[in-house]
Amino acid sequence: MPPCTLPLPLDGREAHYEALFRDVFLPHYQGSEEGWLEGVGGKRIHYRVFPCAEEKASVVLLPGRTESHIKYAETLFDLNQAGYTVFTLDHRGQGYSERLSSDPELGHVETFDDYVTDLRTFMREVVAQRAGPNLYFLAHSMGAAIASGYLLKDKPALRGIVFSSPMLRIHFGCIPRRIVYALTRLRGAFGHAQRSIVPERLDVDSYGADLTRSEARLAHYRRLLRENPGLRLGPPSNHWMRRAIEATDPLLMPRALHAFPAPVLLLEAGCDTVLRIDANRAFEGLGSWMLKATFPDAMHDLFIERDTVRKKALTVLFLFLQENAREEPPTP
Repeated sequence: MPPCTLPLPLDGREAHYEALFRDVFLPHYQGSEEGWLEGVGGKRIHYRVFPCAEEKASVVLLPGRTESHIKYAETLFDLNQAGYTVFTLDHRGQGYSERLSSDPELGHVETFDDYVTDLRTFMREVVAQRAGPNLYFLAHSMGAAIASGYLLKDKPALRGIVFSSPMLRIHFGCIPRRIVYALTRLRGAFGHAQRSIVPERLDVDSYGADLTRSEARLAHYRRLLRENPGLRLGPPSNHWMRRAIEATDPLLMPRALHAFPAPVLLLEAGCDTVLRIDANRAFEGLGSWMLKATFPDAMHDLFIERDTVRKKALTVLFLFLQENAREEPPTP
């Protein structure tokens, strides 16, 4: 069982990050319980469980697109250290889970409902068997879109939901979203559904420049991708992009936002260039059912950011978890 009580401050880590990962975060990660479940179409979905003996609550952590749970080894350690058992999985087609295309670096999915169904299986076969009554979701980027699809349909009993840089609107620069959508449909009609939406392949040396300003954490993850080519995932397919737009459009509807089964904490990165943060304003109508914390100088990956930003984000996260564990959630 991974240790839950090792004292390690949240600041001062970047100066010796590689040593910390080697000596603390990686052994903790490797000491967790891992397993596989059968996803839609028989695809193998990889997951890990990080139990904590003196558990305050349980957290389901859902990574974003391209990511594996090993990217969150430090955050998984911090959650365990704070007294939370964590359940996490690699979404189909990425990380340690089975790929969906003959090109292992192509981000592809048939439908976002497949992600949701895999999550539902994970919740039923793994989380429900172990988690106590105090259960939270912590979902980043695409993981937030997947979590939303599950939460709005199944309405599980949760104490709280945390969205980190939620994927509500992808940033297409000056190209209107409707044009991107039309192009993905057109390319699919011409037999290019499983081709990359852009011609470039993943360049590990430039990966993540738009995700974080933490040079230490970014250098570490680039090294991890070089040494573990099976973890690499490049641009998405035309079909993935089409399905992503179709899956996220309904999430901005007022009836969807008001249907979340628990209070929502939105962690917003003020310098996010991956997603359109103006879409987050849709949550403002939830009143006391929603809290928002904006980190003005943070990029997309809040939990892979510099020590100063990351400490603030984790402090807000832990306060939210503690408050909602003590009190009955408010009525929306």
